[in-house]
Amino acid sequence: MTETGDDLQLQRVLAERDLQYQDATPEEVLDLLAEAVESYSFLAAELSPQLKQIAREEIKFFLSVYEASILRSPSQRTISFLFYRACKITNEILLGN
Repeated sequence: MTETGDDLQLQRVLAERDLQYQDATPEEVLDLLAEAVESYSFLAAELSPQLKQIAREEIKFFLSVYEASILRSPSQRTISFLFYRACKITNEILLGN
């Protein structure tokens, strides 16, 4: 499969997953984000450049789902706290690599 084909397939899978997480709470999505970052951090040295890119796209996906979920959250305090945690989780992985 070509790189463009891989990108389109990944985008299709992530779009389907976006629907799956529509009703997830911010806390649930944050847990998934943390798991994705932890897995990536553990395996990054062993991954090919293509797999690293896919992993980063998955992390960005969970971050976007998380952002959407906190926007639906009723409490500003909850939003602030969860946003801080998400930034802390993703900062090193997205900015460091």
